[in-house]
Amino acid sequence: MLCISLSACNHENKYQTGNYNMEINMYSQCKVNFNTGVISVLVKEDSTYRDTIEFSKEERSAIAEAFNKRKMFELKGHYAYAGDIVIMPPSTIDIKIFAGNKPKGEIRVFYDAEINKWFPFGTRYNVIKFTDELKKLIESKKEYKIAQQVSVKSSRGFLL
Repeated sequence: MLCISLSACNHENKYQTGNYNMEINMYSQCKVNFNTGVISVLVKEDSTYRDTIEFSKEERSAIAEAFNKRKMFELKGHYAYAGDIVIMPPSTIDIKIFAGNKPKGEIRVFYDAEINKWFPFGTRYNVIKFTDELKKLIESKKEYKIAQQVSVKSSRGFLL
């Protein structure tokens, strides 16, 4: 009986589309829903550009494995990791983690945040490594590159 309840708890802590979802906001430009693959960019107040990123089964499995390995399911609340002090508005990657349909945790990682290579463990290490893996995957997609171009064109004159 104990084995059954422990395996049920372990099943809930594994990334599956029924258990978890992530919304990734890339540098305040493009928002990606990982489960659906929908990428959106606010073009004007009343207009949004939408597309769908096709994640392969292997890519989804790799991110799910990274999610589980980095124990993202343990995060509750808000986490923010920055590097040096910046004068300009920072570029961040924000990840909202949902368990079911309820918000579970929020992560904000600044573009210059680094892990301490002497201490390859802990929440900071896991969050930054997971964010790097997710960022690398999303930035490699042509749909993201197109959405980023749409964002830049729509904000012409407003970029610093």
